[in-house]
Amino acid sequence: MNRLRFFVFALVLMAGALAMSGCDKDKQPQVNTIAATDISTTSAKLNAEIIDEGSEKVTNMGFYYSTDKEMGNKQTVRYNGYANGGKFSTFASNLQPATTYYFQAFAENGNGIGVGEIMSFATTNDAQGGGSSGGEPSGGDTPAPTQGQLNGHAWVDLGLPSGTRWASCNMGANAPEQYGDYYAWGETATKEVYDATTYTYSDNPETLPASADAASVGWGSDWRMPTREEFQELLDNCTHTWALRYGVKGCMFTGTNGNFIFLPASGSRLDGDLNFDGTNGWYRSSSLYADYTYCAWSLYFSSESCVMSSSGSRAEGQAIRPVYRPDIPPATVTVTFNANGGSGTMEPQTFTVGVAQQLNANGFTRSGYSFSGWNTSADGTGTAYSNRQEITVSANLTLYAQWTANPVTVTFNANGGSGTMSPQTFTVGVAQQLTANSFTRSGYSFSGWNTSANGSGTSYSDRQSITISADITLYAQWTSNTVTVTFNANGGSGTMSPQTFTIGVAQALTANSFTRTDYVFSGWNTAANGSGTSYSDRQSITISSNLTLYAQWRGTTGTLDGHDWVDLGLPSGMRWATCNLGADSPTAYGNYYAWGETSPKTTYNSSTYTYNDNPTTLPSSADAATANWGSNWRMPTKTEFEELKNNCAVTWTTQSGVSGLLFTGTNGNSIFLPAVGDSGDSGIYTPGASGNYWSSSNFTSMPEYVWSFGFLSDGTYDVYMGSRYNGFAVRAVCNQ
Repeated sequence: MNRLRFFVFALVLMAGALAMSGCDKDKQPQVNTIAATDISTTSAKLNAEIIDEGSEKVTNMGFYYSTDKEMGNKQTVRYNGYANGGKFSTFASNLQPATTYYFQAFAENGNGIGVGEIMSFATTNDAQGGGSSGGEPSGGDTPAPTQGQLNGHAWVDLGLPSGTRWASCNMGANAPEQYGDYYAWGETATKEVYDATTYTYSDNPETLPASADAASVGWGSDWRMPTREEFQELLDNCTHTWALRYGVKGCMFTGTNGNFIFLPASGSRLDGDLNFDGTNGWYRSSSLYADYTYCAWSLYFSSESCVMSSSGSRAEGQAIRPVYRPDIPPATVTVTFNANGGSGTMEPQTFTVGVAQQLNANGFTRSGYSFSGWNTSADGTGTAYSNRQEITVSANLTLYAQWTANPVTVTFNANGGSGTMSPQTFTVGVAQQLTANSFTRSGYSFSGWNTSANGSGTSYSDRQSITISADITLYAQWTSNTVTVTFNANGGSGTMSPQTFTIGVAQALTANSFTRTDYVFSGWNTAANGSGTSYSDRQSITISSNLTLYAQWRGTTGTLDGHDWVDLGLPSGMRWATCNLGADSPTAYGNYYAWGETSPKTTYNSSTYTYNDNPTTLPSSADAATANWGSNWRMPTKTEFEELKNNCAVTWTTQSGVSGLLFTGTNGNSIFLPAVGDSGDSGIYTPGASGNYWSSSNFTSMPEYVWSFGFLSDGTYDVYMGSRYNGFAVRAVCNQ
C-alpha cells in the first residue's frame, strides 16, 4: 500500500517526459489558406500555398469545407495536380446559394496532415449571379470548374477544343501513377491470361458500343473509352513529355490551361505476363482498325515517341484511361417485356447503360397461373430476374414473363411431430379423401388435423373426405402425455414430492429442499455419481419420459495435493487455501515472492528481479502457487480477489496473537489472511500493520505494476497496483 505514492509520482514524471519529446524528422507540411475567388451561386475557387513540404514529399493536398464555422460535417475536395510554385487551387461545386462557407487547406506527407487557417466566403444568391473573390462582386460569368469528380472518379479539363474531360487515373487505379487493370478490346472484365484462346469478343464495330466498353460498364454510362480521334486531339493540343512521377515513369500531357494528366508506362499483358512496364505504354481506344479487324487503335508512347498505333492485337491486355463529354448524354438501352402466353400490355423501359435501375412492376396476367418472374428466354433457360428487381444492363434486352400453374394443394405440417408427408393435389369442387397421417410424435397421440397450428381453426379427422377451393395447410393435432420427475436425496436428508411434467412443455424444476451436513447442494444429475446429465436448481427443462434426479453434493472443506482448502460459498465456486504459500498454519506469514518468480529470496528490488515477460495473466511456469503446490493450484486473479472481498464479511482481527483480515463466506466458512507486510531491500516492512498479496493479473499498460490485494490495520482493503519487484505473500486457489 505504501507503494501507491511512488506510482502517482512515476505517472507525473512520465507525463513530463512525453510532453518534452519531439523530432524534426517527423515534420508535417505547412500550408496557408488563401482567399476564395470566382465565387458564384453554386461554386467557388479555393486557393492555397504550400509553405514547407516537411521532412517528406507531399502526396495529397486539397481543401476541407463546411457551412459550420467549427468545420463539423466537413466535405473534402482534392487537388490532383502538382502545386505550381507551392500554390494550388480547385473548385468546390454543388454549393447552396446565398450561404456562408468555411474552408481550410490541407497537405499530407508520410508524417501526417498539415492544415492552414480557416477562411470563409459567401455564395451569391440567384438574383445576384456573377462571381466574386472573398465575397466581393467581380462581374462576368463564373468559369466552369477545370477539375472534379463523376461517379466517384476524378477528371481534369485540359482545355481541349471538344471539351472532353480526361480521367485522372487508369481504370482499377487509385492514383495517377498506378498502372491499374488491363483489358482486351471489347471485354469488360480483367483476367489472368490474355491471348487468342481466351479472347471472347467477336464483333467488329467501328466504335465499341456501351455494352462492350469497359469504362462505361465499370464506371457508369457517363464514362467511356476514348476514340482514336480523341487520342489524336490529346496529342495535337497538349504538350507531352516523358516524366517521372513519384518514382513511376510515364507520359505527362499538359493542356493549354496548365492542367495535366499523367499516363504511367504500364506496358501490356500477353499470355500471363506483364511486358515493357516502366518503358512503354499502350492505352486502348474504342476505335477498330478497319484495314485489319483483329487490331484496334491504341495510344503508344515511350521515352522517344508518342503516337497512335494500330499494330496491337485486340486480345492483349492494355490499360484504359476513360473520358467523358459533358455535352454528350449517357448511352441508353431498352428493356422490352413479353407476356409469354399472358395478357395485358407493358411499355418498354429505358435504362442508362451501367446504372442500376428497378424493373417496372409486372402488369401481365394469365388465367390459372401465377407470375413467377422474368427470364431472358421464353422457356426459362436464360437469366432469371424477380419482379421489380434492380438490374444493370448494357444492351437492349427482352424479358419474358414466367408463369407457374396454380394447383390446389393440401400441405401437411407435422406441428412438432416428425416424419414426412407429400403435399396432396385436389381438384377444386371435387370431394377427395385426405391422405392417411404418417407423422409421429414421441409421447403424443395423433388426434386429427386443423387449419390452425393451435387447433383454433377447422378440424378434420384422419382420412376424412373433404372439398376445397384454395390451397390449405393442415396441422397435425397431438394429445400430450404426462411424465414424472422423482427427486433422490442421494445421501442427504429431507423429502421432496415427485413433480408432474407435460411431455414437450418446458417447466422449472421444484427448488431443492434436501440438506446434508458439511456439504452444499450443487445441482441435480440423472446419475447418482454425477456421470449423467446435469441440471441446476430450479432449471427449466423439457422431458419426454419419467426421470429420477439425484441431488449432487459438494464438500465445503478438503485437501488437495497435501494442502487444505475451504469453500466460502462464492458465486464462482472457487476454493481458497487455508494457509499462505510456504506457511504451515493459517496465521503463519509463509514465503515472499516477486511477481512472476517462483522462489523466495533475501532481497527484493529491480536489480534482483528476473522475470521480464509482460503477460496479461501469469502462465503456469511463472505462477508461484503452481510451481510449488502443483498444477491444481494457482495464484488468484484480480477478479477472484474482487469476488472474495465483495461476497464475504471482512473483519480486522487477531488470531493466535497474529493480526490480519478474516473473510467469512455466506455459508459460514472463513479464511484468515495474516498482515504479512511486504519484503523489500532490507527486510519485511510493516508486518502486523498491513498485508500485501499477489494476484496473477498484470496491469499491462504500465509493465512495472501488477494487480495485488492489500489492507491496513484501520480495516481498509482493496485491489491495487503494486510494483512487481516487491516481495508479497501468495494465497493460492483451486477449482476442486
